[in-house]
Amino acid sequence: MSCFVAYKMFSVLRATFFLVVFTVAVTAYTAEASWFHTGVGRGACGQMHYDNEYVVALAFETFDSYSGANKNDPNHNPVCNKNLKATYENNAVVVMVVDRCANCYSAANIDLSPAAFSALADQSKGRLLGVHWDWTDLPVGPVTGDKPSQQRRRAVPEPHGKGSRSVSDTSGGAEIMTPSLGTSSQSEGAPRRRMGHHKVHRHIG
Repeated sequence: MSCFVAYKMFSVLRATFFLVVFTVAVTAYTAEASWFHTGVGRGACGQMHYDNEYVVALAFETFDSYSGANKNDPNHNPVCNKNLKATYENNAVVVMVVDRCANCYSAANIDLSPAAFSALADQSKGRLLGVHWDWTDLPVGPVTGDKPSQQRRRAVPEPHGKGSRSVSDTSGGAEIMTPSLGTSSQSEGAPRRRMGHHKVHRHIG
């Protein structure tokens, strides 16, 4: 093998390596995190959730532009039920996407349930700057070390006779199992007003 051919192969491998590193890097986000009360109605994904669940609303720009999203049918957005891991200082939590945040004006910002926010910091803070998040396949719940905490689960009835689902209490990690709810009306999936400490979102970044 000539030196020229060896050099070309090395150049291709190096370019591939940096492409992979760059691709991984751009999937991580630095954002502002706020919190909202989840039990005031169905979210944009068409499901009912509660304050003690580890769930999140994505900024409207990110939710609406997700691959395969249809603005006329938010209930079936492919991003619904995907998990992301949010980290703030030395704390981390895995949450499931269940809603669209109409007041999150920076695309990377996230709106957490009270349980999820409390896993990162005290709710009295209202907002957290410099939260890092990325998509993950880990089950939902607070993260201790490399794994989500153990949890206790309880059944919560679904409205309209749709059976029940398993959710955790806030004393441990959580893995939320939600059955398919079928097609909900568009009004059920419409953005709803945030009711938490942070009523008005401000734009950063």
